[in-house]
Amino acid sequence: AYVNKDLELARQVMEADNEVDLLFEDNKKELIDFIAQNGDQGKEAIDLIMVAKYLERIGDHAINIAEYADDMKKWDLKFSDMVLEELEDMKKQCVAAVDNLRNVASDEAGQVLERAVVQEQKIDDMRDKYFKKQMQRLKKGKCKPQSGIVFSEVLTDFERMGDHALNIAQQYKEMS
Repeated sequence: AYVNKDLELARQVMEADNEVDLLFEDNKKELIDFIAQNGDQGKEAIDLIMVAKYLERIGDHAINIAEYADDMKKWDLKFSDMVLEELEDMKKQCVAAVDNLRNVASDEAGQVLERAVVQEQKIDDMRDKYFKKQMQRLKKGKCKPQSGIVFSEVLTDFERMGDHALNIAQQYKEMS
């Protein structure tokens, strides 16, 4: 959405996130009711609430990224091919971090956590590297300050997605 300044696609992302938010609230209510009725046996429900909360937060960061389409359009910005490659690399790493969390059996939680730690560090390193490169481009006048701001914000949102993926992997480990 932000690359193509596609406000319709941004709207679709927002609608999907609204559905995620509603599911989160419904499930949280059910799990809290379960905890209230089952006392000490509700530990797994608390763990599930935490996983759902981190997934919901990943959706919030997706919304943030989609909303940059409006900034890109309003300020008539575009990213260079190099910047688009950097953002695509970040996106791929974040998708891999989230994919690592799919269909995890309890005996696999340790390996999932190990991969998540590596992936999260890679995302952090990429953010730092790409941010420094962007600052060099700004200093040389190769990009508009507004595009630098959007780029920096997108990097931050991707980095936070990686943080939440790691949090989920840690929660899985606690649940196993």
